[in-house]
Amino acid sequence: MRRFAVLTITFALLLGAAGKAWGAVFLFEDLVWGTPKSELEKLPEASPGEGSFADDLLLPEAMYASMPWSVQLEFEDERLARVTLTERYSRERMDAVTAQLRADKYEMLSMLIDNTYLDLVKTLQTAGPDGAREAMMRFIQDNTPEQRMVYAWFDGTGMNEDLRRMAGNLQRLMMSVPVETRQAEVILLRDPETSAPGVILVSFSFPLLKLLETL
Repeated sequence: MRRFAVLTITFALLLGAAGKAWGAVFLFEDLVWGTPKSELEKLPEASPGEGSFADDLLLPEAMYASMPWSVQLEFEDERLARVTLTERYSRERMDAVTAQLRADKYEMLSMLIDNTYLDLVKTLQTAGPDGAREAMMRFIQDNTPEQRMVYAWFDGTGMNEDLRRMAGNLQRLMMSVPVETRQAEVILLRDPETSAPGVILVSFSFPLLKLLETL
């Protein structure tokens, strides 16, 4: 209990100090994290989501990795919290996203297949780069997605090799990076008719800022 209280105070202090220094924190292109939904509803191309997209806003098209995407704006407490790009899956599109993330200095730090998780920070610590690549291949071979596969990428500009090594796992690493570190989840949704990926999503968020808001 004492440890949690100290951690809460530390996060609160970080948020207070960082909040004074931040300018706009961009989720995607010119879309700013925390923008009120009432402002984004005024965009001429925005339309309200329906069904499973209720309470979201939809935009018809944006370019990413030199390809067009549909855009979903997700909100928490009526403020922009996540931007998700959506399109039909293709190997070409997946490769373009991966190349774009690497060009933007993102690093893939974990994978999730349905409910099975692989921490690549921990794997690198124990097995090194070659062992981590082998672990990824085994992870994919041993786990057939029933619903989804998620590749979690993080902006690596606030990380370095020493920081990753000292952290030892992803959870500890995220305690050490700047709170405005952006995450990009590349999500493949299974097509039940073919058992192959049917939809690809690229979902941008700030997990640490979200965490701080709950403290």
